[in-house]
Amino acid sequence: MKYCNIDLAPLGRAGAFADAVWKDGLGKGSDFRFFNVPFRLMAPVHTADAPFKLEIPSGTWAEAALLFAIDEANAAALPFATLRFTAGGVSGDVTLDLRCGNGPTVAPEVGRILRGPSGTLHFPVRFARLPLHPAPAAAAAAEHGGPMTLEFLPAEGFPCAFSVAALTLMSRAPLKELSGGFTLSCRLNLDGATGGETLYEAEGALRIVVRDALADPAPGEYDERYGNYLNFPLPDGTCPVVEALLPGATGRIGIPLGALERHGGGHDLRIVHNGTYFTIDLDGRRDEDFPIAPLLWPQDDPGAALSPRVSDLHFAFDAPEGPVPRMDGGPASGFHAMYWTPRDHNQWLGDVVTTEWDGALHVFYLVDRRHHNSKGGRGGHWFEHLVSDDLVHWHELPAAVPMDVATEYIGTGTPFRMDGKYCLAYGLHTTRHGPLEEITRMGLPIGGTYAVSDDGVHFVKSHRMITDDQNPSVYNRADGLFGMGCVRTLMKAPAIDGPWETAVSGAPVFGDCPCPFEWNGRHYIIQGFCTMAKSESGANGSYTDEVLAGYDIYEGLSVPMVAPWQGNRRLLIGWINHRYGWGGWLCFRELVQYPDGHLGTRWVQEIPMPVEPAVFQVEPGARFQLEFRAASPRGADFALILDTAAAKARFVEKAADGSYPEVPTLQELAIRHEKTYGRERIRAGRKYRPDEAGDFAIGNIRGLDRPFAVRVVNYFDAKAGISLIDVEIAGQRTMVTRRFGTYTI
Repeated sequence: MKYCNIDLAPLGRAGAFADAVWKDGLGKGSDFRFFNVPFRLMAPVHTADAPFKLEIPSGTWAEAALLFAIDEANAAALPFATLRFTAGGVSGDVTLDLRCGNGPTVAPEVGRILRGPSGTLHFPVRFARLPLHPAPAAAAAAEHGGPMTLEFLPAEGFPCAFSVAALTLMSRAPLKELSGGFTLSCRLNLDGATGGETLYEAEGALRIVVRDALADPAPGEYDERYGNYLNFPLPDGTCPVVEALLPGATGRIGIPLGALERHGGGHDLRIVHNGTYFTIDLDGRRDEDFPIAPLLWPQDDPGAALSPRVSDLHFAFDAPEGPVPRMDGGPASGFHAMYWTPRDHNQWLGDVVTTEWDGALHVFYLVDRRHHNSKGGRGGHWFEHLVSDDLVHWHELPAAVPMDVATEYIGTGTPFRMDGKYCLAYGLHTTRHGPLEEITRMGLPIGGTYAVSDDGVHFVKSHRMITDDQNPSVYNRADGLFGMGCVRTLMKAPAIDGPWETAVSGAPVFGDCPCPFEWNGRHYIIQGFCTMAKSESGANGSYTDEVLAGYDIYEGLSVPMVAPWQGNRRLLIGWINHRYGWGGWLCFRELVQYPDGHLGTRWVQEIPMPVEPAVFQVEPGARFQLEFRAASPRGADFALILDTAAAKARFVEKAADGSYPEVPTLQELAIRHEKTYGRERIRAGRKYRPDEAGDFAIGNIRGLDRPFAVRVVNYFDAKAGISLIDVEIAGQRTMVTRRFGTYTI
């Protein structure tokens, strides 16, 4: 039986294996790349009801990876399978329990693939990693020196939705699990480096390479989407990157040379793996990912430099404990925050929560790489912290809630005060770690907790669980109680750990990260990506649906949050969604409250824009159309169209016939699901939802009955290769969209 072998990798990790077999539907004979090493998937595809054999050559270390799809509703009913090992004429059968979460008999890793390097997998796929060392076959193989054969024998009725495939990944040297991690540092001479070089290797584990991301692409559009390398080419048109590579879905981290202050010459490289994080630092630039499987290493071999570019190499089987440390350059200070992103080449800003403490505005955000695809698709986020006392100049503070251990999956929360101290609630999305049974067995916490600070700068985790909500929205109520926002419900309690009771139920909102707030006696809830409610009193049963009424304030921001500001003002702060997925740019608005209690939005007067806005004067009753013409190949023409008579504005891409189609507002999308506040409502017309920041429309714009101004910012972010088009209409409503390439008006 033919099989595919890779000399480099010791382990069939879920993400890498899925990326290999998925591209043409588990086809055989297809060429792929795994860590920049070409190979051919030779294993025939096996049906679930037919056994297959896999021959393992003598003297190798190997594991088999089994990939199979099932009916998720029947996951608990998965039958057993048999692994039959034969060597030297001796056979042995081992029972394999493939029921996820029920303690597999042999496999140390059985789980669901959430995402692979190619993006989200849309099937209930499961993965089993099987060591090929069971007695008595392994002993017989060692004694007789012959090959070992593996047979996978599915039980009768094995419920596969498609074929079972197998892949062996082998190393010539035996590997062991490293519990303490490693630290590697060296000096690199990158003069003339263009790609195609291996700088260092520890066989079957770590490789350090220089690769041209344009001429030698990584699998799954990694270079463009998740590594974001392609926006950092050199002047000669090449795009060399220095990468550290480990087997597995979390094993690719790197720095494009175009992100460095100088491309050639000597550079300081440091790579660390401590079980929680895997980092590469190159001259003050960093990339990281977070391991989801044990680190395997070729015994006590420190590896070796394979290129004269490497000097002063130091390797130690030791690594610092704790979370990802801040770079040696320290926190940034004095920068402007509009459209801000964290400093590194593939680093973005996710969910934002905010408050005013002691006259300063604090912004906490989830730092992101790879658009939620770090940590094997689980996210790999933690809370960083910004502060300003004038909204003009901003400062980075120490991380408020770092990721301390590999089993932490940090989610959104909110700031609040308790006993005179500053607190930040946050979630533990531990269900991303694995099956609930496994999480329970490991004793891992799930739900909401909080960190505490004496000075509003340095926070310490309390490790006290206060709710089972994995995105806890905790706030201080005007009556002195604690409040908590949940799905369609507001809770209250005299103490942070309860007892909690219902204050408001059945509010017409849905989704994660609710933001309840009060302003001049009126009460509001902004929740998730596209729901909003208003109440004149805050009483139970009094909240009405602002989306169905057409008065929501969604206009291009994702998961916006509200903070009070000096002089009874309210600021709306969120993030602009990147074209490639979760995470993007920081964005600020100021809320406008009308006499009837509905809200509008405008730019914040103190916050400077990165470029000078263009200003257009518009007369009442006129139809205003502003066309944006693509000035680079990736762009597509679009327009801002304002119908003053209908009080409606839209961003819309030009159609093939040269027209600009109509675009529904969020109100018009929601009417399709008027009685529904669940996932059907959230998914309705997602293409035109404002939080997608693409083509969308807003209605009920005020201030158009007299001459007014339309202000437009056309800002190109070279880091992303994307233009942000931000608009303020009559000082009453705002809209922001993001488009590939550059544009002229």
